[in-house]
Amino acid sequence: DSAIRKRPAASVDEPVKQRVRRLAAHCQKYRGAIHSRAVWQMATTLVPLALIIAAMFATVRNAYWATLLLAFPAAGLLVRAFIIQHDCGHGSFFSSRTLNDFVGRCMSVLTMAPYGLWRSEHALHHASSGNLDRRGAGDIETMTVAEYQKLSAFGKWRYRAYRNSFFLFGIGVPAYFILIQRQPWLHALSAKDSWKSVLGLNIALIAFYGPLIYFFGVSDVFFVALPVVHIASAVGGWLFFIQHQFEETTW
Repeated sequence: DSAIRKRPAASVDEPVKQRVRRLAAHCQKYRGAIHSRAVWQMATTLVPLALIIAAMFATVRNAYWATLLLAFPAAGLLVRAFIIQHDCGHGSFFSSRTLNDFVGRCMSVLTMAPYGLWRSEHALHHASSGNLDRRGAGDIETMTVAEYQKLSAFGKWRYRAYRNSFFLFGIGVPAYFILIQRQPWLHALSAKDSWKSVLGLNIALIAFYGPLIYFFGVSDVFFVALPVVHIASAVGGWLFFIQHQFEETTW
């Protein structure tokens, strides 16, 4: 309250339309893609990621503790690769839709999130976010207090267990990226769109991981890839969660 009283009266009573125009003018300078920055962001993501993964393969058999330590910066870069995929899905990373889609699909081989399917589900999420009547598209299950109170004792336990941080980020989100994203029948889109996108990525994953398995073996690839993907998906899921779930959220 004291902070509000100290503000100039004009900032408190500023008409909504004037504030909207001011914010729009501020955001206008960030509109449009800058190709040089996009290429630089890809380079500063993919090159260090490749170097760290190479170091992980070099240590996986004789110093696995070092492999696990390297998994953390690798996971951070993998989250950044997903952000690039996200921006491509919004058509904002490059000015060309063809280039956005190409880069987005390339990133999806690393993130394990089918680009076409994710792009469509994410668009539904943006169209329905915060709308209680349109829940279920690319979001984390959220009930109202009244809905929760109507649940059985087991239903309440299931809901609380589902939203528990250790389960949601330790098991749920990683399982979603690694396992559920491989199943075309577990998504909200039409069967044709889901199958095309999911199976297309599954084939690309086989083409990507196949040579690695051939040269390094199943065990080495598993113990290098799993911690990176697990940490990255958990961190990404946490970022998504706190972006939408907080006390001041309005539904």
